[in-house]
Amino acid sequence: YLEEPDILTTDQQSFYCVFDRHDGNVATSLVDQTLSYHDVGAADGWYVNLTEMNGERVTEPAVIAAESVFFTSYAPFAEPCRSGGESFFYRLDYDDGETQEVDSHPGQRRFRGGGIASRPVIDLVNGTVTIQFSNQTITVQDIGTEYATLRVKAWQEDFSKVGTPSATEGDDEGTED
Repeated sequence: YLEEPDILTTDQQSFYCVFDRHDGNVATSLVDQTLSYHDVGAADGWYVNLTEMNGERVTEPAVIAAESVFFTSYAPFAEPCRSGGESFFYRLDYDDGETQEVDSHPGQRRFRGGGIASRPVIDLVNGTVTIQFSNQTITVQDIGTEYATLRVKAWQEDFSKVGTPSATEGDDEGTED
């Protein structure tokens, strides 16, 4: 949770996507996707600076679905006598950080809400993302992209390869003493 030093700092925070190439090398080149899209190419990943409000930071885990990364951020109010803060919802392409149909906002933000936002909850059946805020508001939005769904029409379990366990030496089960 947010401690007093977290609330007091207004240092620039960012959201990072680092590609794990499984080669043991440290990521050294990340592409800044904050205000405009740049080709990631052979870079080790990308990042977005959180610039909606001073002190904005990600406080909940991100969710990946429908070739997108969904995450929320929170910025506490700076005034000492004012409780709470504002939260923001972001949706970006997970592979390159490109903006996804965001109402012409340069920072990739989809919407803002009062209080601390939960992690995004994705409902692939209905194609929605749900976020609850600490002020008891719940927001439901369309995922907003085409995504492949798996439709299972039928399946059959095959027990022909399942055998009966054999008794092993020293197994006392089923014997009388």
